[in-house]
Amino acid sequence: MGIKVQIIILVIIIVALLCLGNMIRKKKVDLRYALPWIIMGCIMLVLDVFPQLLGKMATLLGFELPINMLFFLGVCLALAILFMQTVAISNLSEKVKKLTQEEALMNKTVDDKIKKREEK
Repeated sequence: MGIKVQIIILVIIIVALLCLGNMIRKKKVDLRYALPWIIMGCIMLVLDVFPQLLGKMATLLGFELPINMLFFLGVCLALAILFMQTVAISNLSEKVKKLTQEEALMNKTVDDKIKKREEK
């Protein structure tokens, strides 16, 4: 990989991490949901700065080509992020269901009290 490409990738990764940090600071993204993206950005940053590291890791882990290992790691990380998001959505869905049920019970209680007052 040429030095120009490395510099372009480096700038893109740094800008992306800064944007993510700004979104966390402005409370647009929760840190626990941004953490996997931060980790992925840091890993990409290290692999961009030290490209020979990818080749050594690929050889060590038995991959034919370094790019194959990179795609494999990308898919694994994407699946991990997807799983974390699925768990978060499930938890939020359960909370919405519970809040809806509680609101319905409170509305019923208020309606019953209003009816009792009207009867008096």
